[in-house]
Parts: sequence; C-alpha cells; structure tokens
Amino acid sequence: DAPSFGSANTFAINPDIVINEIMYHFREDPGTQGVESILERVELIPIGGSWRYNESGAALPADWAINSHLVDGVDWFSGPAPLGFEFGSLPEPLRTTLVDPVQTSIVSYYFEKEFILTAAQLARSLSLELWHVIDDGAVFSINGAEVDRFNMPGGPITPTTLATTLVRNADYEGPFDLPIGNLVVGKNRLSVEVHQYNPVDSDIVFGLTLDAVFELEPSSNPQPIVERDEEWVEFYNRGT
Repeated sequence: DAPSFGSANTFAINPDIVINEIMYHFREDPGTQGVESILERVELIPIGGSWRYNESGAALPADWAINSHLVDGVDWFSGPAPLGFEFGSLPEPLRTTLVDPVQTSIVSYYFEKEFILTAAQLARSLSLELWHVIDDGAVFSINGAEVDRFNMPGGPITPTTLATTLVRNADYEGPFDLPIGNLVVGKNRLSVEVHQYNPVDSDIVFGLTLDAVFELEPSSNPQPIVERDEEWVEFYNRGT
C-alpha cells in the first residue's frame, strides 16, 4: 500500500472481504463409453437333442400341440436332430433321416420335445433365445400356445397349409426371442410343425437350439463429453 524501495513490501489487508472462489470454465462431464449387458446362457435344447416326431402324413388336429404324444412306432417315433431328408449342404449333419418326401407328398411334419425350468430360473430376468435350421416353414408352440412362425402365412394353419418361401439349403436362422408368458416351473414342451413349400418338395429339414438367457448386469448407453462454460467470482463478507 506504499512504495518501499529496497525494503519489504507493506500491506494493509481488509480482513472482512475476501475473494472466496474464482472459477473459469467448470470441469467437463467426461461422459461414459457405455457397456453391454452381461448375460448368462443356459442351454435348454441342444442342436443334437432327441425329438418325438410324426411323419405319417395324417392330419393332426389344430390343437395337437396341447398334448404330448407317446412314441408308438406307428405314428410317433423319436430321433436326434437335425431330422430330415436332404442331399444338399447343411450346417449340421442329419442325425435322423426321414422318408423321402417326394415319395410321400407330405406337407406337414410334427415335432415335440420337453425342457426343464426351475423356480429360481423363472424368478430371474429370463428370455428365451431360439436358433433353428428349417426347410421350409414352421409354427412354434410352447405348452400348446403358439409363440412364433417362420416362412408361414398369417391366419389359421391346417395340415395342408404351404410355407410361403422355398428354402433350398437350410441354414441357421436367428436369434429369435420367444414369449415367456406361459412357461411353468418344471417340465415345458416345445412343439413345432414344419410345412413344405409344395407337396412334392425334395427335402425336409428340422433342428433347433433353445437357450434361457439371464441378464446379470444391464447395459448402459454411451454418454457424450459435455463441456461446461460457467464462470464466476465469489466474494465473501466475513465481517460485520
């Protein structure tokens, strides 16, 4: 507060008013990269699982999927998937060969298999994930209720309903999320009817995998960096 050449400076400090804070461009929000959800998969039906099947060509009732069917060696048989009749390339080798469809002119084939879910699994955040190898179209049901269609028209399906798309070489399709509303603790049944594109198709293929998928940690979306332009000077009166 006064010239002091050659000696120490002198100060007359006002102790009552102070600059408490000066901020220029407040720190940015760094944002986040986001993360994918962490999932756990439990295989319910493997690709090579054994299925009960009907290739008799008999017209099953529209509600056939409500009931399970015993293997009798007449109408119902059993064998590992994939099941079918195919000379072309497939992502999995045929494990059960069906009758040549050209000789039978069968339009609809029927398959069913059980899978087990525990009470603890149903209590968690659960979804069903389906991959399938189908030639040509299919209708899927769980415990008698339809849950999905592939290459099939809308409306009622009969034993003579034809698939809407010709599949020349069946490959894995999916994943498809299936509804879980009618799942029960214990034994559940997946029923599938496979339909030909035309009655004299030269091939028929069926196989699938079904997984229970549980979300262990949810995903989060990435958040951008946000620049802050706030500026301020704060004065504080600590006196009277």
